[in-house]
Amino acid sequence: MITCGIKLTHDAAFCIMEDNHLLFSIEIEKLHNNRRYSKFTATLEEMEALLGRYNIRFADIDRMVVDGWGVWEGNTVTEDKPSLSMTLAAGQLNLEVAPYGFLLKGDQVLERRHFHGNGFPFSYSSYPHVSGHLVGAYASSPFAVAQENAFLLVWDGATAPQLFHWDVIRGKMEALGVLMPVTGNIYPGFASCYEPFTREGFDGNEEKGIAGKVMAYIATGRVAADLLQRFEEHYRHLRQQLQVMTPASVDAFTWKLSDGWRNLAAAGGYEAPDVLATFHAALQKLLISSLEACLHKHPVKGPVNLAYSGGCALNIKWNNAIRNSRLVDHIWVPPFPNDSGNAIGMACCEVTNALGIKPLRWNVYSGPEIVASTIHPDWQERENFTTAQLARLLAVTGAPVVFLHGAAELGPRALGARSILASPASPFMKGILNEVKFREHYRPVAPVCMEEEAPAVFDPGMPDPYMLFEHQVRKSWIERIPAVCHLDNTARVQTVSRTGHPVLYSLLSAFRDITGIPLLCNTSANLNGSGFFPDVRSVMDWGRTDYIWCNGSLYYRKHLSAEQHWEEILPGC
Repeated sequence: MITCGIKLTHDAAFCIMEDNHLLFSIEIEKLHNNRRYSKFTATLEEMEALLGRYNIRFADIDRMVVDGWGVWEGNTVTEDKPSLSMTLAAGQLNLEVAPYGFLLKGDQVLERRHFHGNGFPFSYSSYPHVSGHLVGAYASSPFAVAQENAFLLVWDGATAPQLFHWDVIRGKMEALGVLMPVTGNIYPGFASCYEPFTREGFDGNEEKGIAGKVMAYIATGRVAADLLQRFEEHYRHLRQQLQVMTPASVDAFTWKLSDGWRNLAAAGGYEAPDVLATFHAALQKLLISSLEACLHKHPVKGPVNLAYSGGCALNIKWNNAIRNSRLVDHIWVPPFPNDSGNAIGMACCEVTNALGIKPLRWNVYSGPEIVASTIHPDWQERENFTTAQLARLLAVTGAPVVFLHGAAELGPRALGARSILASPASPFMKGILNEVKFREHYRPVAPVCMEEEAPAVFDPGMPDPYMLFEHQVRKSWIERIPAVCHLDNTARVQTVSRTGHPVLYSLLSAFRDITGIPLLCNTSANLNGSGFFPDVRSVMDWGRTDYIWCNGSLYYRKHLSAEQHWEEILPGC
C-alpha cells in the first residue's frame, strides 16, 4: 500500500510510505531555498516531478491523507472543519479537512474522515492535526518496535498539553486530559513583550522563530525566586476560576495568565533577562507538576514510556526536565516533533487504520537529495577528498566548512547532512559562526560528538542522535571546547554512532585522532530565514565560507588554490 501524507499549512510537507516504510518526506522549506515554515507551495505538477525522482507516479498512490487544521476567527477558536487551499496549475483549490483536535477524545484520534470533490482529482482522508503528532511520535519510537504501551504527550502552539495512553495490545487509545490550560503560543507571545524580542512588524515566520531564541537567551538572566512564587500563585488563582475547558476558554486563559505575569514582573521592576528566565522556569515547573499529577492518577504495569511531540517538544530544557524528573522510565522525542513531521504523522494514522499498529521503518536522513548544480566561476572543485583530509583541513585552517551529504535530515535540526562544521577549540568560533549566519551574539553553537566519547565530555552524555536534550559540559572540557559551551556551560549535543551516520562518524574519528577532541561545532547550513541549502551552487552564491564539502568533493575559492596553501594542509598530497 502506497500512502501519501500531506501537510498544507506552515511547515508544509508531503511524504510517501510503502506500507509502514517511510520512503521520503519533502518539507517545502527545503526546496529552492524557500523561507522557513513555508506553506504548501508546490503544484500537483511539481509534486509529480518530485515523485518521479523516486520512480513513483500519482497513479501508484493508493491512499492520500491530508493534515487536519483549526479555525481561528478573531478571539474565537472552534473545532469546525476548515477549508484549506492547495495550488493547481489552474489556480487555488479549497480542500475540506479534519479539525485541529484542541481537546481530543481517545476515540477521536484515529477517527478517519473521507472526502472527494471540490475539483481535487483524488479522493483523500484526513485526521485531526493533533493525531498526526501523537501517532507519528509513537510509530517512530522504540516503544512501537517493542510493541510496548506508552503515554503520549502533545503540546503544540495552539493547544494545551494533552496526555493520552495507548494500550497497543488492546488497541485502546485513552485521553487522560489537559495537563494545564496553557497553549504553547504563550512562550513566543510573552517573550515578544520584552527586549530583544520586541519589534514592530513581525511576520509569521519571524514570530515562529522566537521560541528557540528565547530558550537560548534565558541563559543571560537568572530565575528570581520571589517572582517565580508570585507567578505560581497567580496561576493557581486563575486556575481555580476556570470552570469549563473549551478551546476558546483555554486560549483566553493563556493570554490572561500572560498578562498577569507581565503585570507582576512590571510591578517588581525586574530586568527583562530575569523575567524571561523566571517565566521559562514557571512553565517548566507547571509542566512537570501537572505531568506528575496525571501519571499518579493513571498508574500502569510495566515500563512507563512517554512519546512527546508538538512544537514545544523542541524545547531541550523542558525535555531534559522531564527526563531528569524520573517520572517516566523512557522518553522519546522524534526529530520532527513540530509540524514538519505531520505529513508523516498523517500517513502513520492512515497506515494504522488500514494495517493495524505497526512501527514506522524510517531513517532521519530521508529528506530531499542534493540537487545537481553548476560551479560558480570563482570556485574550484577537488574530487575524492576524504574525510581524513577534511578533518585535517578543519584542524589546520580553523575555518568553517559547509558539509553536505546525501539526503537531507527530517525536521528542523541540522544533523550532519546540511551542516556547517568547525573546530570547537577556538574561543572565537562561536562568534564567527554567528556572524557568518547573521545570528544574535547570545545564540549557542551545538556540538556533534562521537557517541562513545560523549559521556567523558558531557553530563550525562547519553546517546542523543537528534539534538533534543540538554547536556552539561564537564569542567575538564570547558576550556578545550569553548565554542560549543553556552553561557551556562550547557550544550545541545548530537551524538553520532558508527552506523547512524558513517561518513560523519569517520570525520569525527579522524578529527579526534589529529586533535584529541572527538567533536565538532555543528550549525545548520542555510540562508538566514530559509530552509537548508538544496545544492552546492546556493552555498557558493551565499559566499559566507571558503570551503564546501559535498558527497566526497571539496569546493573552495580559486584564490586558495596555490600549492603552498595545500602543502600546508595536506603535506605530500
